[in-house]
Amino acid sequence: MVELFPLWLKGPEKNVLRYMFLDLSVRTLVVDWESRARRLLAHFRVDFGRHIDDPKMLDLVRGLSEESDLFQRFWGEQQVLCWDGNEKSFNHPRRGLLKFFQTTFLAAADPTLKLVILRPCSQPASTHLGQ
Repeated sequence: MVELFPLWLKGPEKNVLRYMFLDLSVRTLVVDWESRARRLLAHFRVDFGRHIDDPKMLDLVRGLSEESDLFQRFWGEQQVLCWDGNEKSFNHPRRGLLKFFQTTFLAAADPTLKLVILRPCSQPASTHLGQ
């Protein structure tokens, strides 16, 4: 993961929303950036809804809205999307196009915790769900 997201994981900013919307290098790394950014924000909206009165969540949304016109526009669209499995592609600067299938697990005891697994795609993504 560090090789795929070196600036994010080695840098001071660990929030994936801030990374996605504020770091311009992500737009070349992430294939179909706008669609992926919208999807990430729709996933976040589910979590936000569970903690709508949390000052940290409100500060995050307020700050991103001030720093990113695209975040503000996408947030205003009010899309909501539960976590699901899907394929993700990246334009790695040294390794070229990399494709992964993402699976996200939510912890039953603490739904604020997520385990995200990226598996390299070696077969069509639709067959991964049946395994």
